[in-house]
Amino acid sequence: MLEWLADIVIVFVGVSAAFVLNAWQTQRQDRVTRLQIPQSLDEDTAEAVGNIRAGIVATRAHQDEWRWQLAAGEIPALHLLSFSTDYDPTDDMMLSQAGAGRLLDFQMVRTLKKASSVQRLGFMTLRRYQQLSYELIAPRLDDPKEIFYDPQTRKLKPMFAWYQDSPTDTVQFMQDSLAANEALLAQVRAERVARR
Repeated sequence: MLEWLADIVIVFVGVSAAFVLNAWQTQRQDRVTRLQIPQSLDEDTAEAVGNIRAGIVATRAHQDEWRWQLAAGEIPALHLLSFSTDYDPTDDMMLSQAGAGRLLDFQMVRTLKKASSVQRLGFMTLRRYQQLSYELIAPRLDDPKEIFYDPQTRKLKPMFAWYQDSPTDTVQFMQDSLAANEALLAQVRAERVARR
């Protein structure tokens, strides 16, 4: 009977030790992950902010050149609109699976979600312009550029009028995205400082 009781005590101590060790390892991993996620967000968001700023400058320059030519009585050529991004909505899911929801401050998660929402909605608009350009402009690229304009008014024909709005909408999206990413970057950096 004493041996049986000793075996139960040994099993109990062993199982308890395993639970304690597992809890310690989980806490240790959580501490590492708590530092890695904000660091990764900081680096990625800082890079995105720089890219967005450059995109705003380039888009405005293209927009200004096109409008200047139009105001000068010229007939500027229309180009295919193509937008590319490394934005991936599954990134949010991967962050969640990595424990971001559990390891990050609630306000940080909200700010991250808002930035993701701005990206998602903005790219929907840009994809619409891209689709219109491939459907309406691409088949006519070999034609004279005057085909896009009303010969009397020298303005874009109604079926191409959306083209002049696309740079404005693109810049607006980029400004919204820049504001959301700058807010996220500030939140990430504040949390990184608080965790040190």
